Amino acid sequence: MSSAYGEGLTLRRGLIVFQLFIAQGLVIITIIITQQINHFMAQPLGINSEAVVEFLLPENKPEIIRTLKERLSVISGVEDVAMSNTGSTSENSWGGDFEATVGDKLIKEYTNVKFADEGYLETYGITLLHRENLVKSDSANRFVVNEKFARALGFQDPEKAIGIAVNMWDNKAVITGIIKDFNATPLQNELSPVIVMAGTTAYYVGAVRLNTTNLQRTIQEIQSTWQGVYPNYVFEHTFLDEQISKFYDAERRNSYTMGFFSTVAIFIGCIGLFGLVSFMVQQKIKEIGIRKTFGASVFQIVSMLSKEFIVLIGISFLLSAPLAYYFMQEWLSNFAYKYNMNGLEFLAGLLVTLVISMLTIGYRSVRAAKANPIDALRTE
Repeated sequence: MSSAYGEGLTLRRGLIVFQLFIAQGLVIITIIITQQINHFMAQPLGINSEAVVEFLLPENKPEIIRTLKERLSVISGVEDVAMSNTGSTSENSWGGDFEATVGDKLIKEYTNVKFADEGYLETYGITLLHRENLVKSDSANRFVVNEKFARALGFQDPEKAIGIAVNMWDNKAVITGIIKDFNATPLQNELSPVIVMAGTTAYYVGAVRLNTTNLQRTIQEIQSTWQGVYPNYVFEHTFLDEQISKFYDAERRNSYTMGFFSTVAIFIGCIGLFGLVSFMVQQKIKEIGIRKTFGASVFQIVSMLSKEFIVLIGISFLLSAPLAYYFMQEWLSNFAYKYNMNGLEFLAGLLVTLVISMLTIGYRSVRAAKANPIDALRTE
């Protein structure tokens, strides 16, 4: 009989450790995914996306685009207008290798390319650090580059890159301005060199910075202006900050999914805990009755019953934490802006599991501890 009891108890303990192992691992992973999302979404993009509306240009004929920009610029609620190939931060990126000679050294490196007009920096809130902005032009007669581009040329002081001749896709011009670094692609990717130059036949995205006063009325005026220029096309627009937020929908879904499975795993684990506590209480009901008869308090009895479960929780944590760390290190390596795990997320996972488990254990243990000891002794 005692042998069967021991085997049954060992099996139940093993199942509880396994359930808690899964639950704690999922809780830790959920915490780290949430921290990673918060971390890279808090990174400065180097642009001001607030109150910027973007729309695709159905035709990129220079004369039509010029007409559209002129008409949009006179709308009272429009502060700035820009035309470009891909906007600012975009999943659609253009790029290639540039060539430049610095001293006697030929430099060839990959860069993102933005074809844009003279309103690009102001519309997207990109800071011009040194010298001159783009000017109104039909050709790429000057290049504006970011700080990362200047560093790729070997200059620690970005301003020293001004005047350097660069060849990009057979467009040859000198650098006339340095802009502050901004993310041309979503934050899953590393900050890259960026070159901005004019190119009216490569404009596919329009953007306007709006005055937030009477926002709806301004958008209606923009739509009316659009219809006057493109009568055969439907005007569709997106707010830049909302578009950027969508870049991270996959990570948010991962977080919600892991949170759901963590909750389910903890719930299943708590059911198992409750069953094991009930089983052990039933087996120790005489001992509980004797202890109460000799003056043991409810707290003492609950502590006695809880000690073993704390050990089981500790074992499951020691098993789950290293595996969670390994898998999260692999997952985080996919991000250029990576959250650095500091151990607190593991302690938080342990604490969450411990608190929920102890509430489950405590509920059943308190009921047993408060039972009439005479009834407990009679059962024997």
